[in-house]
Amino acid sequence: MYILHLPSWFPDAENPYKGNFIEKHIDAISDFYPCITLQVVGIEKVTRKCATEEKDNNIIIRYFYKKSHNLFRKAYNKFYKEYLYHKGAEKIVAQYGKPELIHLHVAFPVGKTACRWSEKWGIPLVLTEHWSIYQEKNRDKLAPALDKKLRKIWRNVQAFTTVSQDLKQQIERLYETKYGFVIHNVVNTNLFCPFTPNHDKKTIIHISTLQDEVKNFTGILQAIDMLHQKRNDFVLKVIYEQPNAAAEQYVKDHHLSAIVQFLGSKPEVEVAQELQNSDFLVLFSNYENLPCVICEAFSCGKPVVVTPVGGIPEIVNTDRGLFAQVKDIEDLALQLNTMLDHYNDYNSFNIRTFSEKHFSRKKIGKEFSEFYKFLVSLHP
Repeated sequence: MYILHLPSWFPDAENPYKGNFIEKHIDAISDFYPCITLQVVGIEKVTRKCATEEKDNNIIIRYFYKKSHNLFRKAYNKFYKEYLYHKGAEKIVAQYGKPELIHLHVAFPVGKTACRWSEKWGIPLVLTEHWSIYQEKNRDKLAPALDKKLRKIWRNVQAFTTVSQDLKQQIERLYETKYGFVIHNVVNTNLFCPFTPNHDKKTIIHISTLQDEVKNFTGILQAIDMLHQKRNDFVLKVIYEQPNAAAEQYVKDHHLSAIVQFLGSKPEVEVAQELQNSDFLVLFSNYENLPCVICEAFSCGKPVVVTPVGGIPEIVNTDRGLFAQVKDIEDLALQLNTMLDHYNDYNSFNIRTFSEKHFSRKKIGKEFSEFYKFLVSLHP
């Protein structure tokens, strides 16, 4: 028997970072259970209708359709995507038999399809949720039509997991749920490992989308500008998914080009290397669930300066970092200044051990295995 995974977000050739944390969850699960992942992908240029990738104990099947900005074509694609999911599921069942259960990753938009198959095949549906739409700060984005769709999906979910206790509680306040568990994000602890940096200036690193609404990167730059007025013994290195022209212009206008280094998008191997060669990580988020980059920094033995939002306070304490108050630029500058003077006081070995204990592939895979066993005990 195998687990059928249906991710609403998942990496592809055009979006290699989209939902990569979901991909890591499935990789960890595949160490304990055979997995098949089905994905329907919209791309600019379709050269093939379907592709299959075999990855250890996980088979990834992708169907492709052409993205369009044309209103008629977009409406057509909505139905065509559903057809491709149906076609993919029928082929999978014909070749491998029915799955033991369906594991949905992020409720929308694939949740409706997952519910239909669960009912049709008479097998349990579980959900792992990462979406920040459930956060109280984002309730105004939860439109009535979307809320109605999510309620239908949650009614069909037999059990669920989230990456933080905070997200679990936010969901339970909104929807009628059954059994809920916290299973963290996965870190490749073999790749993200401690290394003693050798550089001329103290190095802060920031890794994000650079979106101000969530990450408040402009706030980081303002704090760096304030800090630069006091000292000149540090640099900020920035890794991002998409460039931010306004942020780059801010750096030029405030004469911070020697301090702030935009490194662009990096593959995971190079992200690990940059983390290893930094002294600590900074995030100044307005809201979060549980950022993978914090877990990865810990795996490299690095402390962090972060905001106490979402699930972050569940894993960060005074042994592993400092908190700056949300949107408080002066406080962020103060905490950065403190960390620049004291990052060497943190116990790198203990930080690394914490990451191995809570985020390693083996740990998370085992937790999902126990989660499945619990579910099967309810639905033998």
